[in-house]
Amino acid sequence: MTSPPKNLPEDSFTGPELAMGAGITARNLALPFERGALDDNDRKPNAARVFDERMACILFGVGALHGTGVELLLAAKISNCIIRQFMMGEPKQAEALIWIANLPPKLKEETSVYRALAEATGMPGFMSGAGTCGDHLIEIADRQYVLSTRNIEGWTTESPFDGNPLPSSPLAKIMNWQRGMDAVVKYVGHDIEYELDVEHEFLRARENAVGIIRLNISLAIRNGFFRILKHRTTP
Repeated sequence: MTSPPKNLPEDSFTGPELAMGAGITARNLALPFERGALDDNDRKPNAARVFDERMACILFGVGALHGTGVELLLAAKISNCIIRQFMMGEPKQAEALIWIANLPPKLKEETSVYRALAEATGMPGFMSGAGTCGDHLIEIADRQYVLSTRNIEGWTTESPFDGNPLPSSPLAKIMNWQRGMDAVVKYVGHDIEYELDVEHEFLRARENAVGIIRLNISLAIRNGFFRILKHRTTP
């Protein structure tokens, strides 16, 4: 892979860089844009075009989900949903993405995830390529219910309805995840009104799931940026 342009800002990335960071081919990077699974104005990413950090995080999620066996276009829809839901209402993109990547709190004021990761690599106790306490975990129960939790023993969040502790939070519902079908990802709080009955439905599905796909989205993002950081800084 060729080096990025010398005048490229550190928080911008070429298509080849992101394909490497996500662990997918350049063709698989382009396909979700061409098929409309990821929203983008020109939908034709190439070596001459650059992506911002939000899209980088989405694509790292795509690569990680695709690696678990999720079909590429559906992986793109799910990852897009995860990052957008996590960033909902957050005015500072870099701060929100640093939180999603679960980088050390002292780095939250950094202006980019890439810069924060570069700073973190020199900190005692920080290990690249390893999960860590507090990472954001995504669970997909029975190919339908998407929830988020944290990599903290006994972690719970509070229900907005009755204040009860919840082991995970509803994010989205996948419709028509079957071979030959065009699966749709419906966002909780947007496409699906977040009500107490919905909360109970998701938690019951999680508790009684036959199978759960589990993704450490924080680690996927850190790994993706670290691969690019290593490539950019290796002579």
